[in-house]
Amino acid sequence: MINFDDKIYDIVQSNPGILEFLIANGFENLANEKMLEMMGKQITLTTALNAKGINRDLFEDNLNQFLQSKAEFSTDKSKIFENYDKNNDVAVKGVLPCPIRVPLTDTIDEFIKSEKRAFDIYCDLEPASNGIDSIRADLNSEDENKYPDIITSAGFEFFFGERVRSLIDKGIYSSEDYEINKEFITRDIDLKDPKNNYHIMGIVPAIFIVNTALLDGRKLPTSWEDLLSEEFAGKVSIPFMDLDLFNAIVLTVYAKFGMEGIKKLRRSYHQNLHPSQMVKANKNEAIVSISPYFFTTMIQDKSLKAVWPSDGAIISPIFMISKSKRENVKAVTEFLNSKAIGDIFSFNGNFPSTNKDVDNHLSDDKTYMWVGWDFIYNNDIENLIAKFTDLFTN
Repeated sequence: MINFDDKIYDIVQSNPGILEFLIANGFENLANEKMLEMMGKQITLTTALNAKGINRDLFEDNLNQFLQSKAEFSTDKSKIFENYDKNNDVAVKGVLPCPIRVPLTDTIDEFIKSEKRAFDIYCDLEPASNGIDSIRADLNSEDENKYPDIITSAGFEFFFGERVRSLIDKGIYSSEDYEINKEFITRDIDLKDPKNNYHIMGIVPAIFIVNTALLDGRKLPTSWEDLLSEEFAGKVSIPFMDLDLFNAIVLTVYAKFGMEGIKKLRRSYHQNLHPSQMVKANKNEAIVSISPYFFTTMIQDKSLKAVWPSDGAIISPIFMISKSKRENVKAVTEFLNSKAIGDIFSFNGNFPSTNKDVDNHLSDDKTYMWVGWDFIYNNDIENLIAKFTDLFTN
């Protein structure tokens, strides 16, 4: 049990896994060890949440889910697939955002137990915070029978790296021909891969959380163009610890605004200078935080305003690829693309679903900014990500 009235430093020392959650949920400062030691010894978690305007109850619920996931996946998982029959069974592996991983896993478990089949389904869905290294290790084998039959994950880096693209070029992985939710078409973005290599199950929209108390005469930023202006130089917190979202942001800014846009985003990038910034608002504090849309559910401070960009929320897709030539695999991908799964994406975690029958309950003015398939297929995504990461870290 976490005592929210303890100092952050003491909480992290007693529960090391919590640091990862804090960094990914509004406290990027803590990634710096000196910042953690200096600031963490000064303030309690309650004080920090109040300073950020974060709803404690929702924060605690998400934290408990995260800790449950960490405990679950710290065990030896080699036995999950020990009875897997490569010629008949279906192995599903992936990483998913924490808010939807637990309900999604429960729903898949119900599907597995719902009927007797001539094949077994083995499923290992980790929280996104655990990373995708275990799947990378699977794909490094020369024996394709050891590769998962279905892979799902957010982000560009893994799916458009050299290894996965080579497996797609060989025809080992592809996507089923699924119809995409018309809500995306009416918003002028086409998420359907024209080559049917990848399927997008849902998206993580990136929006702004603006601390209006710090605007200091500036107009409320309502677009990415506003955020790239000189007026917000050094005042924008970018989710660098959430690499999937960070990669989506830099790739999309580059696709839409060119290298000049990347330079402006780097200019806007807020680098924390002193631990007092999390305790008390001052002239050095970030005014705008680029955040996943679902994070807005935790805001309770009236000075914090969620802004859906007028030129569209940049999206980080949640992709799926599969060995779709196998009939048993098709049966499972059909379920993973079902309305039941789409509803979990849309309602439980505010991740709009591409399932054609799902109502994502978003007003027409909530549009998207999508990097586009032409950009994806005509650029070295892996190299661009490495280049932009270096620009923001050095």
